[in-house]
Amino acid sequence: MSSVSNSVLVFDMVGTLLDASALDPDFERYFGAPLRREWFSELQSLVQVGVITGLPISFAAAAKAAVKILEERHAHRLEAEQRDEILGRLKALPVFADVPEGLAQLAARGFTLAVLTNSAAVVAGEVLGRAGIARHFSKILSAADAARLKPAPEPYHMAARVLGVEPGAVLMIAAHAWDLAGAAQSGCRTAFLARPGQVMNALAPEPDFSAPSLTALADRL
Repeated sequence: MSSVSNSVLVFDMVGTLLDASALDPDFERYFGAPLRREWFSELQSLVQVGVITGLPISFAAAAKAAVKILEERHAHRLEAEQRDEILGRLKALPVFADVPEGLAQLAARGFTLAVLTNSAAVVAGEVLGRAGIARHFSKILSAADAARLKPAPEPYHMAARVLGVEPGAVLMIAAHAWDLAGAAQSGCRTAFLARPGQVMNALAPEPDFSAPSLTALADRL
């Protein structure tokens, strides 16, 4: 097994540390259908349009626009309060059950832990603090501060620079194939967390590590 003794571990947030399935009841209540995955897919599509074209799109704006896309597609108009409740829930997502123990194990072994998210840094800090895990991270970084969102190379390079290492010393940990592809193409090493419904992109580089949970990944590292 390859060594990660000199690596800093950089985590994606939503879907990797935080369980977005907590939004399912809201989508089912207000749309009458389990549309959360469709919403997140639209959100990511909007973000990618911004990355590719240079159109300035924030994660928050994409999240709101994605809800409106579902309203149009499914001919189901929400009240503003309902839309706000769904989006507000993003700020109170719970952690996956394996996360507190996994982070504690990694911190105890001396790894430097950080977060790199497409969410705004202030929001990310509040969300991780509310979830009770912010204390584990030396840095909570927003891709927006690199002027482009993930999976553009600038956020990964920014994270390495802020953490004082070369990209090759960064191990990007995520449940999203697109995030790991961006990290790999930026010179980082990668670890895939196989969260429910998530699979790797067969056209992207194989991750350096793959595990079904953060505790299992911690054991491997």
